[in-house]
Amino acid sequence: MRAALFFVLLAPLPAIAQVTVELGPEEIVMAWNDGQRCGMEDIPDHPARAFVDASGRVHLMAGHFELFQSTGDNLKEVIRDCSAPALSSHHDPDPRRYDDAEWLFSTYTLDGNTVYGLVHDEYHGWEHANCNSSDLFNCWWNAVTLIVSRDGGTTFRHVDPLLPPANVIASSPYDYDPGNTTGPFGFFEPSNILSSDGYYYALMHVEAKKAQTDWGVCLMRTGDLADPASWRGWNGSEFSIVLDRGICPVLQQGQIGKMSSSLSYNGYLRKYLLVGTDGGPTGFHFTASESLTSWPRREVIMPTDLWWTPGAIVMRGYPSLLQPGDPSRSFERTGRSPYLYYTHWDSAAGTFARDLVRRRVRFSLPGDEGRYQVLDLPMNERRGTVTLDASFYGNDAILENGAALTVEDAATGPAAVRLPAGTGAQVRVPHAATLDRAGSLTIEAFVRVEVTPAADATIVEKGASTLRNYGLYVTSRTAPNPGVLAYSFTKPGGGLAESVGTRRIDDGRWHHVAAVHDAMVMTARLYIDGALDVARPLGVPLGAGVNDSDLVIGAGMVGAIDAVVVHDHARTAQEILEAALGAGVELCNGRDDDADGISDDGFACVQATTESRACASAPGGTQTRSCAADCSLPEWPACADVSSPAGEASHPSEGCGCGMGGEPSLAWILLAVLELRRRRGGDGRGYRMKVRDVTVARGVRA
Repeated sequence: MRAALFFVLLAPLPAIAQVTVELGPEEIVMAWNDGQRCGMEDIPDHPARAFVDASGRVHLMAGHFELFQSTGDNLKEVIRDCSAPALSSHHDPDPRRYDDAEWLFSTYTLDGNTVYGLVHDEYHGWEHANCNSSDLFNCWWNAVTLIVSRDGGTTFRHVDPLLPPANVIASSPYDYDPGNTTGPFGFFEPSNILSSDGYYYALMHVEAKKAQTDWGVCLMRTGDLADPASWRGWNGSEFSIVLDRGICPVLQQGQIGKMSSSLSYNGYLRKYLLVGTDGGPTGFHFTASESLTSWPRREVIMPTDLWWTPGAIVMRGYPSLLQPGDPSRSFERTGRSPYLYYTHWDSAAGTFARDLVRRRVRFSLPGDEGRYQVLDLPMNERRGTVTLDASFYGNDAILENGAALTVEDAATGPAAVRLPAGTGAQVRVPHAATLDRAGSLTIEAFVRVEVTPAADATIVEKGASTLRNYGLYVTSRTAPNPGVLAYSFTKPGGGLAESVGTRRIDDGRWHHVAAVHDAMVMTARLYIDGALDVARPLGVPLGAGVNDSDLVIGAGMVGAIDAVVVHDHARTAQEILEAALGAGVELCNGRDDDADGISDDGFACVQATTESRACASAPGGTQTRSCAADCSLPEWPACADVSSPAGEASHPSEGCGCGMGGEPSLAWILLAVLELRRRRGGDGRGYRMKVRDVTVARGVRA
């Protein structure tokens, strides 16, 4: 690990509404000089991409035109596989074959078996005696093509019916010209693929040439990943541009420049997040938007010298974001603390002296500075004995004594941890100073308790009974209140302070549980499925039990546990309720809760919006109606009885039970939960649905 660098940037309004960015220390993922490469030219020469195959194995790709990949159980445990290249370039001398030098810039899989790839395809005229210029860049002609793996991403091959050139997605309308004098041209460097609203989106950058009058970024989408001809470019109002031999208008050059490295949906910001280099010399940039077609002006996420920075010796390039704990197979979702991957090149050590490195990023919205997760275990890995911490601190957990990841039954995302009987199964997080808490904290988890424990079972514990920083438990069968929650910690002067709940959770169902230690009011609050169980006065602060013990999860419990989080602050009742509802559930609240790009989908309208139309019976008049608080749409009023003056009903908080700032009030959310329970049937106890392939990353929490 290189020396730590801690960098804080405040992005000014109105560009990206005051998002604070913190960077952690730089970590080496693959060191070129330390024998980790598969050959002299095995270098990280494109942005890092990752996907999960059908067996649960993670594939991390950042390579060259002979592509070797790294594989392992999770993002942190990947090892370079030098047995054979995943993709080999064929160096075809015919430019219109689109099969010269290929870089696999993007991968996407729905099932882990078939993996689609977007290829950055370079034609090098100088390597085929087909160049009349002393400047080799003039003989560089580029396209974007499709390639497919049918063996879970082990190999990518051109096979019928996608043999070149039938696999072309985007290409210049102008033939390769060995006498060209204007530099590289065509379509370059596609981003990763992002799924949203039933389509698959990607960005690529384009260079100016004749009718392609400007350079910048082209946005494209398809509804069929298997068909290269189905991709269409954005023309400013719709996706209608045929890209093979196409002209693509650039997208907001002044806002995003050439940024096309990394595209994701960020569940913490609740926006699409774009990271890349803008064409200038000032470093890596980011921007975030609710729309893929309209972006605020970029801001610096990490200052650094780039390949083209004049006089630079140590340079960095190819930034991309990958989120530990992302539930998607193609790492298209990010949260509050993703990894920023990039290539580190010390040019003094040689042309190929390039390492793949990464560092944590932490985003904070206004009001969230100082309110962090110290542990965030989404438990979304599908195999192995380690589950990664999605928080900024990287406190990864080890599965022990029979505890195992399972994809058969999860509360959130694709996996959970199974805790069998009779083995002493537990999850252990090695001690770190960041896990010790004083003042306030919140513990959250999803638990499924199948058997009332013989002794109190641990949900989360930092320290034993003699010196306990904090602990959340399920009470034993011999306790006065068996099978309920209990929170305890060591008091100043010794002994334990304890708060015991009333509602049993040992029913074999998934429950969201939370303990909130609020130092402001010296109270412990226990929640089950988003509802308050008990609130007990404590009278003493947290912190006397700080210790160097490992943090333990699930010891003594028979059943399963998922999505364990420890926060360094007291979360609000509204935040606990939203966490209990979980990812993938769309509510009527004017927001995109399930991250599919559509707010309030499944309801008749978007809460608190207004629509108008001309009156047929009264020329010059209008009818206006507003979406109700329950997302129902009333009938059009009579022309002579318009429901409200123009503009009045469109206030963003009208009719939605909103509190200050337009945020939904707790009373309104409780009404939404009651409605959700009614739709699901029953009294609401244990009402959570199983959610498979959830699209919002766990670990994306306020």
